[in-house]
Amino acid sequence: MILFRLARALFLGLAGGWSFGFLLLSFGVIIGRSGNVGTGGSSGLLSEILAAAGLAVFYGAPLGLLLFPIGSFLFLRKVPFQHGILYASAGTLFGGLLGALAGPPLAALAGIVGFFCGCIAANDPIEAPAG
Repeated sequence: MILFRLARALFLGLAGGWSFGFLLLSFGVIIGRSGNVGTGGSSGLLSEILAAAGLAVFYGAPLGLLLFPIGSFLFLRKVPFQHGILYASAGTLFGGLLGALAGPPLAALAGIVGFFCGCIAANDPIEAPAG
């Protein structure tokens, strides 16, 4: 069972790290925080977004591969699977988008902080008021 959970965490970390890295880097390109937007019109924007996909392989995927298993085993062990994924993804996305407003390095750092905040929040669900 532990090997299955580890393999699942590694796969989800790799896939999630790449996809969120690509999403956040693309957002930075679109809003003009990549440093060289506007040099080639719409074809320049497309080539920068494709470059973001490649950069996410070297930047988001390794971070996800390393951090998701850690967050999963430290914080999401007793949380239902879908609940943990939802909170971790929302935290990563929210933190990364806020960080992308400042630039790519802060997007990565804010995404990591958001991921761990989401993992911690998954353990403490908001309860509906009684009555």
